[in-house]
Amino acid sequence: MSRARVCFLAWAPTAGRARDLAHDLGGDALTIYPASLSSRRLTPARYAVSALVTLGGLTSRRPRSVVVQNPPVYPALIALAYARLTRGRMVLDNHPTSFGVKDNAQARRMLAVTRWLVRSVDGVLVTTEDWADVVRSWGGRPLVLHEAPPVWSVSAPRRLDGRPPRVLFSCVYASDEPVEAVIAAARALPELEIVITGDERKAPPGLLDELPPNVVTTGWLDQAAYAAEIERCDIVLALTTEPSSVMRAAYEAGYAARVLVMSDTEAMARLFPEAVRVGIDSAGIAAGLRRAVEEHDRLLTTLAEVRERQHRRWDLQRADLLELLGLGPTPHDLPTRSSADDVVIAMGATATSEPKVAL
Repeated sequence: MSRARVCFLAWAPTAGRARDLAHDLGGDALTIYPASLSSRRLTPARYAVSALVTLGGLTSRRPRSVVVQNPPVYPALIALAYARLTRGRMVLDNHPTSFGVKDNAQARRMLAVTRWLVRSVDGVLVTTEDWADVVRSWGGRPLVLHEAPPVWSVSAPRRLDGRPPRVLFSCVYASDEPVEAVIAAARALPELEIVITGDERKAPPGLLDELPPNVVTTGWLDQAAYAAEIERCDIVLALTTEPSSVMRAAYEAGYAARVLVMSDTEAMARLFPEAVRVGIDSAGIAAGLRRAVEEHDRLLTTLAEVRERQHRRWDLQRADLLELLGLGPTPHDLPTRSSADDVVIAMGATATSEPKVAL
C-alpha cells in the first residue's frame, strides 16, 4: 500500500477544516470523535478510544507528513511520536483556544505541553501575527494560515428583489459566540429569517426557549446540509468575542460570494475590508444586518474581488505550508479527490454524510 502524502488529524466532531486542507493538498483527513462517548464524564474513555483509532489510522496510511489540530494536545503527542519514528514532518494547527483563551480550562492546564510541542514540531499554524509572535517567543516556527477553498460549491448570489433576506449564523454554541445577542437582534428584525446552526444540546440552558418566529435552529449539519444552507442564504453572520479569532464562516462567505456581517475586530477587518462590521451587542448586530440588507446590491458587486483575494491569499499560504511539510508543490493536474477519500469516525448519534469506520 502506498504512503499517504499528508494526513490532517483532528479529534473533533466536525471535519470541515481538515477535509478542505486535505482535499487541496492531496492528502487524507482523519477526524475522530466517538459521539457515543461525548459526555464530559466519559472524556477519558473517549480519549482512550480516539488514541487507539489514531494509532491505527496513522500506521495504515503511513503519511509522510502530519498536521494535527490543537486542542486537545493528545493527538499531537501521538503524531509527534509517529513522525519521529518515521522521520516524517509534523505540524501543529494551533487554534486560539490552544493558547488558553476562549474559556478553555483544559487548554490552559495543558499550556506547558503546548509550549513543549511548539518547540518540538516542524511548524505551527496560527490565525494571526500576534499568535505567530507568541510561537516565536516559545522557540517555534509559525505560519499564519487561514482556510482552504471548501470542497463544496454553491450557485451565484442573488439580489433580494423584495424577498425576505435569509441570514445564516454558523455557530457551535461556544463561549465566544454571542448567540443570545443574535436572538435579541432577530426580535428587532422580524422581516429577516435568521438560521442558527449547531448542536442545540451544547447551548446554555434556556437559551433557545421561546425563540422568535423568524429564528430557525438546524442542529448539527453534515457537509451536504451545511452547503445547502450556504446556498439558500443571502447574508452570513460571523461573530466572536475573541479578538484573535479568524472565523471559518467568514472565509466560507467569501468563497461562496455571500454578503458578510462580522465582528469588528482588527484581525477580521484586515482580512475582510468589504464586510459589514458590527459590535457584539444586540443593537449593533441589528444595525449591521439592517445595513447589509439596505446595501445588499452594492455589496454584491464587491464579492468577486473578495473571492479572488481569498484565493490569492490561500495560494501564498499554501506554498508556505507545503514547504513547512517538506512536500514541494502539489501538481494541480492530479485527479480531483472526492470526500469519499476522507474518513470520519463519529460513533453513535452524530450523523455525517462522509464515510464512517465502525469500531
